[in-house]
Amino acid sequence: MLTIILGPTAVGKTQLSLEMAKSQGAHIVSADAFQVYQGMDIGTAKPSLQDREDVPHYLIDILPPSHQYSVSDFIHHVSGIVTESSQKEIPLIICGGTAFYLNAFLYGFEFEPDSSSPDIANALYQDLESQGLSVLVERLMVLDPECADYMDIQNPRRVVRALTIFETTGQKPSQVRIRHPRTDVQLIGLEMDRAQLINRIHHRVDIMLASGWIEEVHQLLAAGYSQISPGFQAIGYREITSYLQGHLDYGAMVELIKTKTRQFSKRQMTWYRKFLNVEWRRVS
Repeated sequence: MLTIILGPTAVGKTQLSLEMAKSQGAHIVSADAFQVYQGMDIGTAKPSLQDREDVPHYLIDILPPSHQYSVSDFIHHVSGIVTESSQKEIPLIICGGTAFYLNAFLYGFEFEPDSSSPDIANALYQDLESQGLSVLVERLMVLDPECADYMDIQNPRRVVRALTIFETTGQKPSQVRIRHPRTDVQLIGLEMDRAQLINRIHHRVDIMLASGWIEEVHQLLAAGYSQISPGFQAIGYREITSYLQGHLDYGAMVELIKTKTRQFSKRQMTWYRKFLNVEWRRVS
């Protein structure tokens, strides 16, 4: 039996996953769209190096921020990890905040092979930068309005991914999915009073900034990455870049990061409430 731990950002998923893994001798798979990127440690709230030494983790630090990572990549990687862990009889815990990835894993969404093109995706990210997300969403809704039923159309990565599938295959993204619900998964959901969660979100952002998040972004920029790099779609990285470039003052940057994180946590719970058979645990 696999275990999935889900819930909004800052609710305590990582801590629970570590506690369960140590007690069960389990390994942990990160279901976070941005923890895959090297050099993006603080802003993606990766488990510490010590935690990763204590408990084996998968899908952390596997790509540079310039590379695309998609839900189909996640499913491909997780399928191999699940098979290997099952053969070795190692319990597996999947933990992370990217609800779209977890949804795809639970319901077996399969995407057409070779349905992505770096050139097309890069062109779409340039459109995103110059025209804004709303223009791309409008384009997608004209092509495939059913996308709004199963994906977060306010997530730039999801929108770019869907448009890339269409422009590469000529098929609607909603038509290249197959659903095969899993029955071998235990789902544990963590929830918290909204006001308390907001306080935790704000506190965590403050701690991240105090821990060197701005310097982390500065180093990434110095290494040649930029706001159009896929990794910079993670909350906070573009905002800090704007601060470093003089387009935002410090207070506005902090408030924008906190606001976007609060909004993200609400979208996460909208997704998770659609999941079936979740054992919800109230966190205080």
